[in-house]
Amino acid sequence: MAANTKSGRIEVESGTTVDARSQSGRVTVLRATGVCRVRAESTRVEIGASAGADASTNSGRITLENVDGPVRAHCISSRIEIEMAGAHDVDADTVSGRISVTLPAGTAVHRLTGKDDDSPAPAGCDCTVRATSISGRIQVES
Repeated sequence: MAANTKSGRIEVESGTTVDARSQSGRVTVLRATGVCRVRAESTRVEIGASAGADASTNSGRITLENVDGPVRAHCISSRIEIEMAGAHDVDADTVSGRISVTLPAGTAVHRLTGKDDDSPAPAGCDCTVRATSISGRIQVES
């Protein structure tokens, strides 16, 4: 499913692979059985459940819940909240906002500390989380 809008709201109740683009209308995907890709300028992005997510916005909050696949999230001036359903890699960055990543209990996480950190994961790690923010708090928990 693909949707584009300048200022209208995009709401997807259920889909397989979702590709949504918006300039100023909120994007909400309740459930995607495949990967959900969202590009937005100045609006909020919410994904309720998906098998992976790739979301970016300039000045709107990104909320990803129940993601059971790899995640990429980027924003310039807002908060990123990610709740993982499985142990998958996460790459999240913001310039002036906080990042929160929650993984399933007992997940062994290899945490990378910056964009240039490519250190290999030690044996026994379930996933890698790279979270960077210039002026915001970063919280990674399982």
